[in-house]
Amino acid sequence: MDIWPSGETMITALLGQDFFKVLASVHGVIALFCICAAAVSIYLGWKLVSDRLADTADLKSISILISILSFMTIVFGNWIYIRYRSSDAESAKNWLLAHNPVVHSVFFEFKEFIGLFTFPLTVAVAAILIQYGNQVLKEKYLRITVGLILAVAFFYLILTFGLGAAITRVRPI
Repeated sequence: MDIWPSGETMITALLGQDFFKVLASVHGVIALFCICAAAVSIYLGWKLVSDRLADTADLKSISILISILSFMTIVFGNWIYIRYRSSDAESAKNWLLAHNPVVHSVFFEFKEFIGLFTFPLTVAVAAILIQYGNQVLKEKYLRITVGLILAVAFFYLILTFGLGAAITRVRPI
C-alpha cells in the first residue's frame, strides 16, 4: 500500500515541491528548535533569579544557541516574506487582504515586528553572561536583569511562534 500520493516522494510530500515551501518548513523547524532551547533557558533563568543556579555556563551556552537560532529564523522568515509580499493576485498577502484583512493588518504585521525582538534580547543576555560570567550569580540586580530579559524574549518568541502557526492555518504560503 502506497501512503504517498502517486508520483510523490516522502520529501516532496512533507515539504512540497515549491522552493518557498521548503524555506517555510526550514523556518518552522528552526523556530521549533528555538522554542525548545528557550524553554530550557527560561528554566535556567528562573533558577538564576531564585538564586539556585550554581554556574552560568549552561545558561550562557543556551543563550548563544537561541541567539543563533533566532537569527536563522529571522533570515529564513525574511526570505519567505518575499513570497508573502508578492504582487501576484494569489499571494498570501493579497488573499488575506481580500478575505480576512484583520489577519494581515493585525496579526501578520504585528508578528513580523515582534519576532525581531527575540534576537537582540538573547544577544544581550549572552553578552551579559560572557562579560560577567559567574559574577552574575553574586549580583542580585544582574540576576534579575538577565531573568527579566529572558522572560521577555521568551514571551516574544512564544507569541511570534503562535501567530505564525495560526497565520499558516489561515493561508499557507
